[in-house]
Amino acid sequence: MTPVLLEYQADDYVSALGLHATWSLRRWLVHVALAFVAAVVLFVSFPGWPAILAGGVLGGAVGSLVCYGLSRTFYLPWKARRMFAQQKSLHDGYELTWDEDGLSIRGRRGQGATPWSEYLRKKENERLVLLYQSDVLFQMLPKRAFGGESSRSIRPYLDRIRS
Repeated sequence: MTPVLLEYQADDYVSALGLHATWSLRRWLVHVALAFVAAVVLFVSFPGWPAILAGGVLGGAVGSLVCYGLSRTFYLPWKARRMFAQQKSLHDGYELTWDEDGLSIRGRRGQGATPWSEYLRKKENERLVLLYQSDVLFQMLPKRAFGGESSRSIRPYLDRIRS
């Protein structure tokens, strides 16, 4: 198998952190349900502590949705570009290979191999694939680095990792 040469760009890191921070459908449903229940309680309760409590919960639920949107739109891209500029190892080129055993990455600062069984899950969008080794530790694989044959070669291994 021919190694894939991988060079990260700032936009890869922005996309990776955006994908990592994406709320699951379950989290969205919890927030919307919480806001709905709080709104119902607020409108049907008599004046007093239930209305005050429901108003607080409703404000918190709506506020979290607004903060999520604002942080994804403005803060996250700014912070990701700043972190990419600071982390010089992301600017190096890497050689990526894979086989039945796992994924291997080699760069001028070091090398490592991860068995496929150690990836807990993956997230994927049109730009890249994130392979998670824990809830917050992931490897990013920009899809632009994979040509036709290499993309077909790695896909069966990626498909084995739960989403």
